Amino acid sequence: MNAGEATTMGAFCPFPGSRPYRQSESSLLRGRAEESAQLADRWMTSPMTLVSGPSGIGKTSLLCAGVLPRVRALGAPVLPVGRVSGGPIFPEPATTATNPFTRTLLRTWTPGSQPPPAGMRQFLRDATERATTPLLVMVDQAEDLFRGDRATHRRELLTDLLSAPGIHLLFCVRDDRRAALADELNTPPAAEISIAALSPPAALQALRDPLRGTGRTIPPAVAEDLVTDLRTVPASDGPTGDTRLQRPLTQLATVLPWHLQLVATYTWRHWRTGDRALRPADAPRPTQVLSHALWGVISQVAALFDHDPADLLPWLAATFCAPPDQTPHTTLDQVPPALLETLADQSVLRAHRDGDDATYTLHHPRLTEPLQDLARRAGSLTPHPIDPAQRLDAALRALADDDTSRARRLAQQVLTDSPGDPRLRIDAYTVLGNIAAATNLPEAQHAYQSAVGMLEARRDRHAVGTMLTAMGRLELRRGDSAQALGLLRAASARLPGDRMVKTELARALAAAGDPTAAAAILGPVMTAADDDDARILHGHLLAELGRRSQ
Repeated sequence: MNAGEATTMGAFCPFPGSRPYRQSESSLLRGRAEESAQLADRWMTSPMTLVSGPSGIGKTSLLCAGVLPRVRALGAPVLPVGRVSGGPIFPEPATTATNPFTRTLLRTWTPGSQPPPAGMRQFLRDATERATTPLLVMVDQAEDLFRGDRATHRRELLTDLLSAPGIHLLFCVRDDRRAALADELNTPPAAEISIAALSPPAALQALRDPLRGTGRTIPPAVAEDLVTDLRTVPASDGPTGDTRLQRPLTQLATVLPWHLQLVATYTWRHWRTGDRALRPADAPRPTQVLSHALWGVISQVAALFDHDPADLLPWLAATFCAPPDQTPHTTLDQVPPALLETLADQSVLRAHRDGDDATYTLHHPRLTEPLQDLARRAGSLTPHPIDPAQRLDAALRALADDDTSRARRLAQQVLTDSPGDPRLRIDAYTVLGNIAAATNLPEAQHAYQSAVGMLEARRDRHAVGTMLTAMGRLELRRGDSAQALGLLRAASARLPGDRMVKTELARALAAAGDPTAAAAILGPVMTAADDDDARILHGHLLAELGRRSQ
């Protein structure tokens, strides 16, 4: 395709590129109808379902755009897609949850609102009380439960989920963590489903059907050629060999959805103006599309780990494009395991695990030719730029890996790179505050206060109240009840109906020596739950007042 004659077709694109399909794009997800129906049925009828598959296979797309619309159309009560890592950025001291997995999961289940003050068990009890059929609960990307050194937190969360009555659980996990998660669950899942790549007919459907209604079409012969190319793997004699001329071609049985989406998105964005049907001469070369995407991922990941992509790329080709009869090298002293794991997250490598040990191979044979081509040109390639949002996401993943020093560097770089973006700066300051909250309270307060100033300018009363709550709880931890009282009163003025803010304000009043006022605040906000934080504190205050009256 001649890029000079191509045109971008506006903001709408019927293909998602390298990201998963969203629930709002259910009409665009094609080729997965059978899997969507099967998985929806299993989830609604089985108390626990385990879904697995490699990265890039389309698990999240299937769940969000295929399964969720089906169960909602059937009237089943269902929570939003849950995640245990990443998720909305939030000042962590503002919530009473100490388990980071629980904290993030509750945030993703309640997007756009204050995290529920109750723990996981109480939240699920409250949610199931309103449901007449089992509540459908999903944890996507459950492999993140195994990031960092958080075995205790992982087991605590799984215990809370498995002991909750009236719910049907669905865990979606990358295949290299399936066995470990199944072992942690202690009870065999009622249903296990492995997601496979697309058959050629399904790939053709996924490529052509989303174009319906756009006034454009890919003729069957052109679409078949693209799908055939994505299934064709030229063998080579080594990491830098000339592939197609030297060795026979292998036809794979399936197409990886990630590769198909990249080619489909490129085709749409470079469609020649005025053409209704894609002409064979204008069809993209999948190897070139995959090379561009592969270089983008590798160059950006390298930069995020302070590596030179021009050095990393030849090493990857030499390591992972070795002939089948040679044992590939899977480690390099200067390449940290977290970098390899990030490439596995990005569908460049594939992890294989034996207990806590991991080895890696190239994610898919179709990447061999693009990686070899890139390695030959490593010195002449221009790295793809990294935008601040990508750097912020990398900071969150570094935190999940317990690499706080790298997370801090990345968040600080976001502040340097985004002087005119208040939202990104607020998030970066929040991340820095969260990092410092465990070890350096003054530094954490400074970061949160910087975020408060920008939130005040945006007149976001809810976010300001939440941030002030976090700062007040930190002052309580430091033992400065007077400062905590001032911050929590300011938070309560902005969030007058928030139960957790009132609970923390009562705690500050008690610490300042006024248990009577603290007990009076707590009366209206207690629930009937035995484990309710307000009720527990209220009981302590009444006991204290009783001792004082004796």
